[in-house]
Amino acid sequence: MNTPTLDDRLTSIGPTGSPDSDGLADAYAQLSARLELPALDVAPPSAVVQPLRRRRARRISLTVLVGAAAAFAIVAIPVLSTGGGTPVSTASAAELFIRAGQAAGEQPDAARDAAYWHSVQISDVWSDTSNAVESSRIETWTGHQDWSVVIDSARLPEPTLRNRALFGPGITWDELFALPTEPIALEEALRRYSDPASPDSMSAQTVWGSVEDLLVNSPASPALRQALWQVAAQLPDTKLGGDVTDSTGRPGVQVTRPYEELIVDPDTGRLLERLRWDSTDNPPYRDTFLEQGPADTAPAAPDPDLPLGCTLDKNCDGGQAVDPSAGG
Repeated sequence: MNTPTLDDRLTSIGPTGSPDSDGLADAYAQLSARLELPALDVAPPSAVVQPLRRRRARRISLTVLVGAAAAFAIVAIPVLSTGGGTPVSTASAAELFIRAGQAAGEQPDAARDAAYWHSVQISDVWSDTSNAVESSRIETWTGHQDWSVVIDSARLPEPTLRNRALFGPGITWDELFALPTEPIALEEALRRYSDPASPDSMSAQTVWGSVEDLLVNSPASPALRQALWQVAAQLPDTKLGGDVTDSTGRPGVQVTRPYEELIVDPDTGRLLERLRWDSTDNPPYRDTFLEQGPADTAPAAPDPDLPLGCTLDKNCDGGQAVDPSAGG
C-alpha cells in the first residue's frame, strides 16, 4: 500500500479560510513534525518557503494548510512523561521542542524592564592541568544598562565586572525584545546577526548555538522563547531519548545533537542541563542551569576603569591587586 504524501493529506482536508503569517508558519512546523516528513527533518526553517511555493504552483491553495492546522489541533501531541504516562518514545524531538515552546510561552514576562538578568549554573570542565574534572558555580547578573557582574567560584570568587550585555550572536538587551517571534523570520534574523555578509551560509549547528544561548543566558520574552523552540524543532540531527534526571535530580527528557546531550523540561520550557564533548578521550563538559530570572540589584564590584584583578576589598597599584591591610 502506498503511503499518502503530504499533498494527499492536505488535499483530503480541504480549505478552511485564509491564514495569517504566524499561523501558517506554526501550522506547517507542527504538521511537519507530526508527520515526521524526511524532507523537513534535514531542512532549516528558511527552506520551508520553497516547498510551499512548489505546492502552490501545483494549485494547492495555501488555505489548505490552515485546514491541516485545524486537523492537527484535533490530534493531540503525545504526552511527554517525566515519571509516568505515555512513553516518551511515542513522540519526536520536534514535538518535544514544540511542547517546550508552548510551556515557555505561558510563563510571565517580567524581564523587559528589569535592571539585571540573574542566572546560576554549575559547570564541570575537564582540566588538562589537574587531569581531572573541575567544578565551578557561576552566578551572573547581566546588566540592562549597567555593567554585568559575575562570581565564579573557581576563577573569580569575588564580584567582578564584565562588559555590558550581549546575548547569543551579539544581540543587546533592547534588540532582543525587537526580534521577530515568527519562527522563519526569527531564524533569518539570527543568521544576519551571526554573519551579516552571508547569513545563508550559516550552518544548522551554528543556528542551534544561537538558539541555545538565548534560551539559557538571556531575558528573552515568553513569546520569543516559544519561537526559539519552534526554530529548534526544524533543525536537523536532533534525536529524542527518554525520561531522565539531571545531575541535581530534576526530571526531564533527553535530547541528543551532534557532540552534545540536553535535558529539557517540557512542562516549563526550560533547558536544565547540557553535556558537550570535544574529545573522545575526556569526560564531557557539563553545564547545569539552576536559576534564571530578573533581578533589581547586583553585588557591588570595582569600577570598570580599574585594572583587571582589582576587587572590592583591595586597592590597586600599577595593575596589581594589593591587600590594604598590608600597607602601601
